[in-house]
Amino acid sequence: MNEDVCLNCDDCTDAEGCPRRILVVDDNEDELYMLTRGLSSLGVQIDAVATCAEAVERMRTTHYDVAVVDLILTGDYWTGIEMCDYVEKAGTQAILVCSEPRLGRAFGSSRTVMQKAGRTADIVGLLRGMMPQVAPAGTPSIQMLRGSRQA
Repeated sequence: MNEDVCLNCDDCTDAEGCPRRILVVDDNEDELYMLTRGLSSLGVQIDAVATCAEAVERMRTTHYDVAVVDLILTGDYWTGIEMCDYVEKAGTQAILVCSEPRLGRAFGSSRTVMQKAGRTADIVGLLRGMMPQVAPAGTPSIQMLRGSRQA
């Protein structure tokens, strides 16, 4: 495989401006829906999954610029912190989200921890700063996996 070819498509290299992609991992369907709807304002492609297993599977075939990961993933084999560790080892930036940011830091996470409930605009602002080449408006693509609500 040619290392210059983008993992998202067969026609470009990352330097040529392939659409930016965000992976969202949250086991709460309502939170997953709210995060993806809010992030759609970035005009990027968004894949939303409910488990770490689904996230790992997506990451095997798709390059993501950023992953937004919930701290508490009920019934999953990894915590959000462990998922972020995996994401970062794969070369993707990770943002840990939870109901209370101090909780993420209490678990020993030194990465970016954002409050998600009612604070989607803050997460969008952070991501816009991390990916400055993303236009404020665009045609977003949201893929909700595993029977989640359609955006």
